[in-house]
Amino acid sequence: MKKILFPTDFSETANNALVFALNIAKKNNAVLDVFHVYKKPIITGRIPAKSVIDYNLNTELKSFEEFKEKSVIMHKIADDNNLADVDMKLILEEGYFPDTLNVFIDKEKDIDLIVMGTNGASSYMEKAFFGSNTVHTIESLNMPVLSVPVKAKFTSINSIAFTTLFKEKDKAALKELIKLALKFNAEIHCVHVSKNKNSAVALEEWEKEFAGEPVNFKILELSESVNKTILNYVKEQKIDLIAAVSRNLNFFEELFSPSFTKKISYESDIPIYVFK
Repeated sequence: MKKILFPTDFSETANNALVFALNIAKKNNAVLDVFHVYKKPIITGRIPAKSVIDYNLNTELKSFEEFKEKSVIMHKIADDNNLADVDMKLILEEGYFPDTLNVFIDKEKDIDLIVMGTNGASSYMEKAFFGSNTVHTIESLNMPVLSVPVKAKFTSINSIAFTTLFKEKDKAALKELIKLALKFNAEIHCVHVSKNKNSAVALEEWEKEFAGEPVNFKILELSESVNKTILNYVKEQKIDLIAAVSRNLNFFEELFSPSFTKKISYESDIPIYVFK
């Protein structure tokens, strides 16, 4: 992992996620691109061209000054967490957030991970990125996305739950996750909710393939729903991070659903690492 992208709107939620981004960047000796998008107000009516130019210039200057002020806060967050040595690059762009983000990613081409805060899609950026189109957005990006809830507090990453259907595609994601786990000396719980007897055969095959890696495999007995079965296990095992492949759409749709977070409170404290 060489470069991590951290989109921010300077909110408390984003600042909280910054600590996770900084820690992952440090463990991987990666560059952290701090990315902010501002939007120019729409001007209507007949306004002299010079007035429009001056207005746009003032908007840009104001956005730049705000960015400078907020960058001081971000550097202080790094200092306070002993992460001042992380290479942070600050990027300010004008435009519509989703489009501007995609253009930037296409241009850079070497981004390995996106880290972003969310607290239920309350802000403009969250609505654009983690709102009703959460799954669509994750699917549209050809890289992993780490979503960090505002209540999640970084201490370390000691245990990771990787949900799997024992599909071939999941193996590639698990191999990438092992690289992250090794950086933090973490253990991966590779969990599968069983619906048939074939799971035991697949489990044995995976155990052989990943022998010697920091992974233990667990078949969970279905209770109520697949989602709740996994989340109950996460709570019992005090998991620090949930990871899965984005193909498991229903799981992520429910995790990001406000109604679901009202019913089950503990999952809102756990970051979610989504592989393409």
